[in-house]
Amino acid sequence: MLIARKKTPLLLMTLFLLAGACATTEPRQLGDGTVQNLTYSDKGPALVKNSWAEIVQATTGFAAEPDEQFDIPYWWQFALKVKKEGLKSINIYDVTGSQARLLLTDPAPAPQEGEWRGRTSPEKFSREAAPWFFTPGATEHIFKIVLTDRRGEERSLYQPCLHSEEAKKAQVLEVVRLTAPEIKSKPRRISTAPKPPPTEFNVFLPKRPPAPERSYSMSGNKNQQALTVTISPKGEPD
Repeated sequence: MLIARKKTPLLLMTLFLLAGACATTEPRQLGDGTVQNLTYSDKGPALVKNSWAEIVQATTGFAAEPDEQFDIPYWWQFALKVKKEGLKSINIYDVTGSQARLLLTDPAPAPQEGEWRGRTSPEKFSREAAPWFFTPGATEHIFKIVLTDRRGEERSLYQPCLHSEEAKKAQVLEVVRLTAPEIKSKPRRISTAPKPPPTEFNVFLPKRPPAPERSYSMSGNKNQQALTVTISPKGEPD
């Protein structure tokens, strides 16, 4: 796992992680086997905190330009305002599904000016790696942040993270814009050369249907009628 120590220019998805005046609490069954009461405002999930730390950021980050394979890597990135001194480790799990999945571990956290930042290893952004980006409607992830001190005591924070459908579409379109080859419309060539005149010839058809098979002739007689066929050059109306 990678620990981010510097703030680099990133193309960040707009996420709704703001606390609002009207807050509601919803119980959720999570992948770690617990039921947690999660707080939401009218603008989305509220940022959580306890006596040890508070969440500053839980979001997806994207590279600002394609890599050597012309892919746009993406990752999960987190920021905590740490209040507890002497932390031994920080582990972050995705507990959205039926089983908890470890996303990031820092065995020796070193907050800078009271803030800890970390991010997961970059992955290729694709439908296979992140199928939820391509599904309709909003998508929510719930993270469990476990802080452990040097005495072995633990504190956990459960942070919801909501991706709106509009934000997902905007991010996918931005990735396509950065990675798709430039498409230029081909100019239509206008020829100034004179066009050949239409070709005209006669085909003679029998006045009465022949039996057993229909026959055609290029020379006419009294039992045949002439039909004029005109073949125009390409692009000219008949």
